[in-house]
Amino acid sequence: MGMHSTPVQSAEAIAPRRARLFPARPRRPAPPLRTPAPAAGAAASRRRYDVTLDRAGGNALGLDLEYTQSDDAHVPIDRIKPGLATEWNKACPPGRVIRRGDVIVAVNGATSMGAMYDKLRHEQVLHLTLEPKR
Repeated sequence: MGMHSTPVQSAEAIAPRRARLFPARPRRPAPPLRTPAPAAGAAASRRRYDVTLDRAGGNALGLDLEYTQSDDAHVPIDRIKPGLATEWNKACPPGRVIRRGDVIVAVNGATSMGAMYDKLRHEQVLHLTLEPKR
């Protein structure tokens, strides 16, 4: 039995032949994402809202926050615990209830991540601007 060798071809030599055998097909654009429209009452009641919490009595804030850097400089609320937040939720109007997933967009006028975290840790009276979960 005789052995014969097959010449090895370079990738550059194979590419034109491959293009003829498997021509590129144009891709169709992806269909647009469709999201259901919110109910008329729900959309109006869940826009940005303001909350004022006062730690004068030494109560805990009652919010577990996600301490992560985000591109939009928002502080996500991970969990509501007993404290000022739950007291606020019991007495506030329905459209201003603090919920898990809502994000804090400003604290006492500060909008940068570092300044908001600093004010949340050290200031007694907190004027929060929140945005509902998207």
